[in-house]
Amino acid sequence: MNESAEYLSIPWRTKDRFLIEAEMVRKGGYINHGGVRYGLGKYHHFRQAMTALWPHFDWHDWSDLLIRTFVENQEVGIMGPGSSGKTYNSAAYGLCTFYIYPTGTSIIMSSTTREGLQLRIWGSIKELHNKAKAKREWLPGRVIESRFILTSSDEEAEAQDFRDGIIGVACKVGGTFVGLSNYVGLKNDRVMLIADEASLMGRGFLDSVANLRKNPEFKLIAMGNPKDRNDALGVVCEPHSSIGGWEGLEYLEQTRTWKTRALGGVAVQLCGYDTPNAKFPKGTNPYQGIITPEQIQADLDYYGRDSLQFSMMNLGLLPRDGGTRRVVTMSLCEQNQAFDDVVWNRADKITRVIGIDAAYSGVGGDRCVITDLQFGENSSGQVVLAFAEAPVVVPVTAVKAQQAEEQIAEYVMLYCKQRNIPPENVGFDSTGRGTLMSAFARLWSPQVVPIEFGGKPLDRPVRKGDAKTEREAYGKMVTALWYSSRLLIESRQLRRLSREVAEEGSMREWGIARTGLIDVEPKQKTKERMGRSPDLWDSFVVALEMARRTGFEIAGGQGVGIVKRQMPKWLTRMSDKRRSVEAQHSLTYS
Repeated sequence: MNESAEYLSIPWRTKDRFLIEAEMVRKGGYINHGGVRYGLGKYHHFRQAMTALWPHFDWHDWSDLLIRTFVENQEVGIMGPGSSGKTYNSAAYGLCTFYIYPTGTSIIMSSTTREGLQLRIWGSIKELHNKAKAKREWLPGRVIESRFILTSSDEEAEAQDFRDGIIGVACKVGGTFVGLSNYVGLKNDRVMLIADEASLMGRGFLDSVANLRKNPEFKLIAMGNPKDRNDALGVVCEPHSSIGGWEGLEYLEQTRTWKTRALGGVAVQLCGYDTPNAKFPKGTNPYQGIITPEQIQADLDYYGRDSLQFSMMNLGLLPRDGGTRRVVTMSLCEQNQAFDDVVWNRADKITRVIGIDAAYSGVGGDRCVITDLQFGENSSGQVVLAFAEAPVVVPVTAVKAQQAEEQIAEYVMLYCKQRNIPPENVGFDSTGRGTLMSAFARLWSPQVVPIEFGGKPLDRPVRKGDAKTEREAYGKMVTALWYSSRLLIESRQLRRLSREVAEEGSMREWGIARTGLIDVEPKQKTKERMGRSPDLWDSFVVALEMARRTGFEIAGGQGVGIVKRQMPKWLTRMSDKRRSVEAQHSLTYS
């Protein structure tokens, strides 16, 4: 069949350019007429539809890249500097989509607050809608300002259905994060979520995406100024495992795209140095609202080359150390088979241990979590540690007359008796939990093992064959516990790790104390970043500690087939000197 770009020569029933281009988009970018295939692809016709609606829309390298990426991909993350057109282009794409498919289309546009909505994406929607309606009054959509809704429903209808249209959602109300909880069950022929300011949202914001993906057609666009690998924007933009995750992505100060973990996912990095205004003589800057070379230089002089402000707001790049100081990362887990299943060599030679993060959730605390691990020799002859079952949250409530400690002890006792796990294989975080030990001793057994997160690390090797002890390497016991989990993963001895647990583990950062020892950040800082406590990983490291006390050993480097080349002594001395200087100028955790 022949193909032709002369689609306008077809005897259309209308002369309106937008209606013609909209039909071409609905046909997938091509149409058959008289034995000839006409069209130039979906992106070309979507762009022409936008140009018909907004003749003075600024088309440049960035807007062209963004709109093309939106049209051709299912889930898109955009990292870019301030004033890069992220919000305006996303609003234009969403609104044009609604005009093309006015029936069966629900578009959620979110920002942090109502004020943020009004000043950013909702304001852009109203501006673009007014401009489009000025020339085509018949376009669908009426604005209900009080509810941040642009709907195609009939104003006179007795029962109005607001599903078809655009809905503005503030994810924080009165300082409380509410996310998209009211819209997780939204159903329509096609659903789109456009998340503005995604870098200011925790990864929990994306919990709704799993449900929204169940619609026949779903598209996600998340954008923001990049600051952290583990916020919502960082999760959406995380490079695919074939790239090696964030660790495998080269740091480049240039505009580019890469494949992400999501099915049909692409990340767009807009680098400030590539601003479309840089292509014109100095001071010309024809694209209004787009960052200029002069603004970049001014911020460079004021904030400095390595500042977070310059990296986020001017370069639009994830800071060089964004995530590099995490104890654990998702890509580390992926590369070292932690999510893989395990085949045991002998089921009768498996040891099972329990770790408990003993929080009293029912009386104002965090979750009380049980982690159930087992270790033994796998079919390859390697001793590995695996999750026996998914972590369990102990139901602790203040409504019962029974004390919280007794509720925990009784639940754990029943859990272990059903699985024939002896009390001496059960450990719990005893920090500030002296009464829990009494409850265990009274209701079950005094052999349950208390593990104190505070205090000094133990005087034992950090792993098998290592000359350095945990006391020589780490500042606190909690650091030794968390870092042992990293060494376990690096040794490729962990299996059946769930992504939910791994996501919690990837939230904690480490630093170098004045003593020169490694220390994890205070738990409160991790909680502020996550919006909750890392109870799942805390419970896991307790279970790992119990495994080590029951005979499990974390293999050394050679245990996983890695032979390190000996470093020259002169280079070792230089490296030690550098670390000493760094330690004197590094952040101290307390």
